Amino acid sequence: MYIVATDYISFGNLQTYLQDVCPYVKMEQIQDYWELKALGFVDFPICVAKMDMTETEYERMIDDLRQLEVDAFNTPDGKMPEEDDPYYVRYCKYGWLWDFFFNADVWEVPSKKQLIRKKGDQRTDMRKLLIVIDMQKDFIDGALGTPEAEAIVENVKNKICAFPPEDVIFTMDTHGEDYMETQEGKNLPVPHCIRGTEGWRLHPEIAALAGRPAMIYEKPTFGSMELANDLRILSEKEEIELEIVGLCTDICVVSNALLLKAAMPEVSISVDAACCAGVTPESHLAALTTMRFCQINVTEG
Repeated sequence: MYIVATDYISFGNLQTYLQDVCPYVKMEQIQDYWELKALGFVDFPICVAKMDMTETEYERMIDDLRQLEVDAFNTPDGKMPEEDDPYYVRYCKYGWLWDFFFNADVWEVPSKKQLIRKKGDQRTDMRKLLIVIDMQKDFIDGALGTPEAEAIVENVKNKICAFPPEDVIFTMDTHGEDYMETQEGKNLPVPHCIRGTEGWRLHPEIAALAGRPAMIYEKPTFGSMELANDLRILSEKEEIELEIVGLCTDICVVSNALLLKAAMPEVSISVDAACCAGVTPESHLAALTTMRFCQINVTEG
């Protein structure tokens, strides 16, 4: 997926004219404030648009737009084309699209399936990834918040800042309006992290540190099978180690740690206890003991 910062008028023209030249391009405006925040647009422009396309499709679009000028001015006699020449007419109508993308700020949003380092990255050292579990308002100062959770925010911020943005992965506990009807809702009848609510958002201080764009896994339950599978595939392509921080130690942190260890038994996995908090201090310590027994390295900062 690609995102581009523009204005409402240009966005409307882009939607209309791109469909004529490149019908395979689907462009839509990002309207959700928190989605914009997750992509790193804290002070975002009037309009941010996204195009759901692969790198190959994006390159095809650029080539197709560039071809408009080639077709218009590649006349048999090398002279300026006639005003009624169909290629020239087409260029006059759509040629501005190439200029727009040539000059615009366009960012590629990495797919969760594309955690591989970018081409040209020559680093040969082991890659260390930070996994930030569920640092959401409902778990910090919302429906299920605790003083212990609030106390680790600064530690987690410092930890995130110690990693390159492309090596930080976030998870978000994500439920629907039917939460109370689910198995989890029946066992924990406290609505929380309902998609779109204030409590579902990342804590503002954490969201402000998320890279542009942020790598976020939304998960409907404690552990993310999708995250474990993606990292397993990555571990087969390059040598990695993982560090886990976040909330809650005794529920989602331990669930993801054990899932990741089961998926990648030979990958080094650690949990920073100073960047985690449990439902209670006692259950926090019990979860750390469980992870130690499962050969997950527990550190203290």
